[in-house]
Amino acid sequence: MHAVGTARWGRVGARSSSGPDVPCRGLLPTGLLLMAAVLPGWQCRPPVERHPTTMSVPEYQASPEELAFVAKVKADLTGGADVDVADDQGQTALHRAAAQGYQAAVFELLARGASRTAKDATGRTAGALAMLNRHDGVRAVLDCPACLILLTDALSPSVAKAPLPDPQSWGISYTLHAAYPANAALATLRKRLQELGYRPTSTGWMDGDPSSYVRGWNSFRDSSGPVREEVRSWTAPWIDADGNMVYYQLMYRYPENGPPQLSVLQVLAYWTTEAFTREWRRNHGLPPLKALPPQRTITGPYNARPAARTATSTNPTPTGVGQ
Repeated sequence: MHAVGTARWGRVGARSSSGPDVPCRGLLPTGLLLMAAVLPGWQCRPPVERHPTTMSVPEYQASPEELAFVAKVKADLTGGADVDVADDQGQTALHRAAAQGYQAAVFELLARGASRTAKDATGRTAGALAMLNRHDGVRAVLDCPACLILLTDALSPSVAKAPLPDPQSWGISYTLHAAYPANAALATLRKRLQELGYRPTSTGWMDGDPSSYVRGWNSFRDSSGPVREEVRSWTAPWIDADGNMVYYQLMYRYPENGPPQLSVLQVLAYWTTEAFTREWRRNHGLPPLKALPPQRTITGPYNARPAARTATSTNPTPTGVGQ
């Protein structure tokens, strides 16, 4: 089991009220550091150690049965099968994967464009079957389209339990090949979240510090593990019209004394209810989260990926996937 750090991040480095955080060490020449120390509106603080909350992400081990199922799915789709074709019970491959709690298969099918909302002959979606069979993590992922925006490019996605006393707070963790500062990935997130009815907040949800949507990337040193690491982090909550929250954290991590490794991006996304978020903030003396007004939201241009195309079978009678 390994842990992925989550917010709460402190402010570290040289910063301007109108620009992103910049670490004092390693990124700015000495002359600029001196300027940052004396110019109005700038602060320069040496890197400090942070001990972020951790999110438990079990190393997922697919069973031999699931591996065989995934192999069959890939072979069927490569052969031209329709990812959403249903069997005689009205169930798609995603229904069957969710009912069995097959994480790897669920992520593979979602990345291939499988419908989360298709219903079987009894009127159940894949998420409903996951819930019926007590696969809570799989059910939560299927019920959170806002958590799946970058899934098409994801490497090794895994269901993750958020470090919160809320049984509904699940999400996903994965990595992407995306060089710092991941502008294309961030543009895609912003565009799709706005399309789904979410708006960014000005502050983090666990504290009153500015969210990365406002301040940009943040840097800090993490000493919570066996090896101290330098971390560059982008964290921001988004809320919908009902106040439900989706939280995204993007990170680059590398050993403190090693060269910067800024090509593999760690992504964590999770969702929680308005009731839990409101009560948590009230118990910690924080006001309710508020979305930025529309004029403060970013409106492109975006480097969004086109929607994944679903291969269509050329057979007169569509064949099922993973049957």
